[in-house]
Amino acid sequence: MTTPDSTLLLSYRIEAGLAPRADSGPTHRQLRLTVGEGEIRSGEPVQCRGFTLSIAAHSDPRLAARALSLSTAASTVARRAHGQQWWVIPDTTDPARVVFRIRPEEPALFDGSWSVSFRIEMNPGFDSDTVDITEQTAVASTFSDRGGQVRISTLTAGSLAGLKGQA
Repeated sequence: MTTPDSTLLLSYRIEAGLAPRADSGPTHRQLRLTVGEGEIRSGEPVQCRGFTLSIAAHSDPRLAARALSLSTAASTVARRAHGQQWWVIPDTTDPARVVFRIRPEEPALFDGSWSVSFRIEMNPGFDSDTVDITEQTAVASTFSDRGGQVRISTLTAGSLAGLKGQA
């Protein structure tokens, strides 16, 4: 893998909040990630082969040692150019960090007219206020890895209803 550039081409909005589990289990953290909203930073359509989110544990290490990824979901996309189907693959081998590899079945073309959303639920030990992102994108035909950090917005309790059951 190459060293990522420091400029992300796609727009990322990440919102998080704590919510009780439906089965009366412990509280967990929900992230809602929206990719491709608004203007395209490059000024031209961006092809995407996928991206990776990396979130560090910053709270009680006992919480971080528990199961990290409770569930993930991706919104439905309307066209083949939107990636056909998106996959969220968690990597929980490092107890201090959880990594989510998010890949479309086919390269997606972001042109500012659509976006895709993901819901990720994980244990509350991962309470970082930023997420490291590495995207594999291209403006012309050459794909390269670009990296950066995205700040997580905090959702209020009333906003969590929008996360529940929605990708």
